[in-house]
Amino acid sequence: MSMDPTHSAAIEHLRQPEEDQGDPFIIAYDEFLVARDHEAALAQECEAIAATMPDSVKRNPRALLGAEREGEQTVAVFANSHEEIDQAMDRMQLAPDLGETTDLTVIQSFRAAAHAAFDLDAILLESARQRSGLDDALARHRDALAEKRVALDYMLSLTPVTPEGCAWLARFVHAETNAFGPPDILARAAHNLARGLSSMVFGDRFWPKPH
Repeated sequence: MSMDPTHSAAIEHLRQPEEDQGDPFIIAYDEFLVARDHEAALAQECEAIAATMPDSVKRNPRALLGAEREGEQTVAVFANSHEEIDQAMDRMQLAPDLGETTDLTVIQSFRAAAHAAFDLDAILLESARQRSGLDDALARHRDALAEKRVALDYMLSLTPVTPEGCAWLARFVHAETNAFGPPDILARAAHNLARGLSSMVFGDRFWPKPH
């Protein structure tokens, strides 16, 4: 299961700050933490549902094209997309040992059958996911992930105006650095931290340039 690694585990140890009407950054940070926790909970729900599903349905659609020898064993050859089916059939038609014209008819019939098998496999896999509830859970997680990113972007658009806000932003920068967070996120957060602290110490006479 592929989940967004950014910011969920990175600041897991941080408690939610108390709301402070004097610093909009603290309010935005609190909203980000709520969105982050909601996304993390839905990610765990998706993982839990997937863990109950058989391995036979936890894969992408495919169509059987044939078999080939690997050493002493014969292994199945699958196409994982409609494009791969067409590529395999085109190679078969261009083979130098192609026989009579009737072979082209056979190849075209096999092409149509492979495409139909791929579509049927996709329908069966989707049906299995729907019965398990995984598709609904994944949709909720995608929405929560988008909300978390919006909350993060808004938080990073604000400069703390209180020492408390700078303290929370400093802990965010520290945790994200330890978790090897994305450089652009770290740069924005560090810039806002330096800007907030500089404003409190020097007034408006010193502003670091954004990266």
